[in-house]
Amino acid sequence: TLNKRELKSINGGNGGYCKLIITYPNGSGEIGGGYFNGNTGKAISKAANDWCVAEIASNPGMRCGYDCQHDGYQNQSIA
Repeated sequence: TLNKRELKSINGGNGGYCKLIITYPNGSGEIGGGYFNGNTGKAISKAANDWCVAEIASNPGMRCGYDCQHDGYQNQSIA
């Protein structure tokens, strides 16, 4: 389980901010976010997606969504 501090400090450096929406198999959820590296909006979204995919792989049944600032938010993707 990730705590809010871990969600907020996923990655540092150049890139953009993405909100993260985590839902666990038991129905509980967390909202956090972090800065993901990338030189383009597409690269930032890919970094957020890759993070979600890795988390889902190690937590079967978990869902992970990301909503990146460069998209204008509200364009959430679910991995």
